[in-house]
Amino acid sequence: MTHTTNRWVIYSTAVGLALFAVWGVERQGSRPAPSVRVQAPADHSPSATVATEPARIPDLELERLAQRLPAQTHADLFGRSWQELEAEEVRRNAPQPPPPPPQAPALPFAFLGKLIDAGTTVVFLAKGERNYVVRSGDTIDGTYRVEEIGERTMTLTYLPLDFKQSLGVGEPASPPPAVAQLPVGAPEAEAPRAVAPAQPAQLVWLAPPQVRVGEDFTIEVGLPSGPQPRSGRVELVYDPRILALLGGAAASGDTTAKRAVVDVIGPGFPGAPPTPSEVRFRVLADSPTSTQIAIENLSAVAGGSPLVVTGPRAHRLAVARSKGTPEEPD
Repeated sequence: MTHTTNRWVIYSTAVGLALFAVWGVERQGSRPAPSVRVQAPADHSPSATVATEPARIPDLELERLAQRLPAQTHADLFGRSWQELEAEEVRRNAPQPPPPPPQAPALPFAFLGKLIDAGTTVVFLAKGERNYVVRSGDTIDGTYRVEEIGERTMTLTYLPLDFKQSLGVGEPASPPPAVAQLPVGAPEAEAPRAVAPAQPAQLVWLAPPQVRVGEDFTIEVGLPSGPQPRSGRVELVYDPRILALLGGAAASGDTTAKRAVVDVIGPGFPGAPPTPSEVRFRVLADSPTSTQIAIENLSAVAGGSPLVVTGPRAHRLAVARSKGTPEEPD
C-alpha cells in the first residue's frame, strides 16, 4: 500500500511541475519555454529528481525576409511586363477581318478581230480551240454575257457573280480602204496604182432543194480554204411550223420564226477540201408546201483580221408528199 501511494505522489508532483512550466511560458510571452525532463528512480523510491533545462529558440529576423521579396512584381517569369501581356491578349481576342469577297476568274478569251456588219460591231474571240462570234447581248457558254462593245474595249459580265470585266478589242473598226483615184492633170507614169479590194470568200452551202413530209435532212455550211485558218458564224432563220431543228446549232426565237446559230470553219491552207458544219432538220408539215431558210448575220475572221464572206440570202425548199402516198385528184 505504501509503495503504491509513493508512486502516485511522484506522478502528481511531475504533473504539477509541468503545469507550472506552461504557466510560466504564457506569462513570459515570446520568451522561450523551459523544457521539463522528469526522471523517475529506477527503484521506485519515494525520492525523485526533477531537472529542468531551458531550450532557446532563435529570434526571427524579419529584415532578411523582406530582402527575399522579388524586386519587380510587374514582370512574369519570361521577362515581359503586364502591359505587354495585356496587349498580346487584346491582339489574340481582336475580331478577325471578314474574308475578301469572291473574285471572278480572269477572262479566258483571246481577241481575234472584229468587223461592222449592218451597223453592228461583231467581235471574234477564241477560247482554247473554240472560236466565238459575238455581238452585244450574246451569252457565251451560259457564263459570260456581252454587255457592250466599244471601239477599244468590250464589257462582259461574269454571270455567277454578276461581275463586270473588260477585254481589249484593238483599234476602232473601219471600212475597207477605197480605191485610190488619179489626181487631175497628173502624168500617167506618176499616178499611184489603184488598190484592188480583196476578193470575198464564198460561203460553202449544201442543201437539198426538195424534201418530203416527215423526212429528216441535213444542210452543210462552212468556209472555203485559204492561206490561214478561218472561222465565223451564220444564222439560219426558218419557220418552226414547217421545220424542226434536230442538231448542230442552238435555236432561239418565237413561234413565227426561229434562228439557228451555226459556227463555221475553214481549212488553213489553199486547195484543201472544206469541212462544213452539219445542221439537221425534220419536216413537220403533214402536206406538201414550200418554205425557205434565210441566211443572215454572216461574219468570219482569218488570221485575226475580218474576212469578207458572201453567200445566198435564202434557200428555197419544196416539201413533197412522202413516198407511197397517193396523189390527190385535181
